[in-house]
Amino acid sequence: MDLISTAWSALMSAQERPCGSEHYSVDSTEITTLSLCAGYGGIDLGLKRVLPTCRTVAYVEIEAFACANLVAKMEAGELDAAPIWTDIKSFDGGAFRGRVDILTGGFPCQPFSVAGYRNIDDDPRHLFPYILNTIRDVQPELVFLENVEGIIGAKLKSDGWNDPSGTPVLLHVLRELERAGYRATWGIFSATEVGAPQRRNRTFVLAHALSTYCSEVLSADRGGRKNRKGQRT
Repeated sequence: MDLISTAWSALMSAQERPCGSEHYSVDSTEITTLSLCAGYGGIDLGLKRVLPTCRTVAYVEIEAFACANLVAKMEAGELDAAPIWTDIKSFDGGAFRGRVDILTGGFPCQPFSVAGYRNIDDDPRHLFPYILNTIRDVQPELVFLENVEGIIGAKLKSDGWNDPSGTPVLLHVLRELERAGYRATWGIFSATEVGAPQRRNRTFVLAHALSTYCSEVLSADRGGRKNRKGQRT
């Protein structure tokens, strides 16, 4: 079984499996998501198609037009009604710790796109460090990120990171997720694969937490779920 299938299976098992005479406090009919750099809510709509019980608990988006679009979709019942935070740099992810199953993020592509200047980490729109901070604060079971194909060839320009200058940005992202306690995989997928009349290749990253219940499912541990302090519940 590949990592993507394993991660989804682990999440569903974590939502559904009882522990002795008790059940977990998580509602087995609902998978909660936190949408960073939400844009028009495309990832949220896609997740809802494959996981109908997904519910977005908050959106983070700074562009005014995109925020208005999200509100319009909420009012039309196309997206889950949830608060919108406008600045990921000041977003308090700690308030959502233990409350989010999947964290998603379509972080800005301009620093890496071949159609731009490719200033990479010198670009103020390089928001992955803030995505990473939120991941550490929230500690979701799964992380699902999206960016342009250009992130593969883009390389860090400075040494102000955990990886040296010259490191491919995608490799840096995968390593940082690993340092945060996740196992990650990535792939390039095209819009044509789902029937759209355009290629639109995008890079997707899926990671699952190794220190939470996902790892227990993968290791076939049947002794009950551990909470954040490692205690059985």
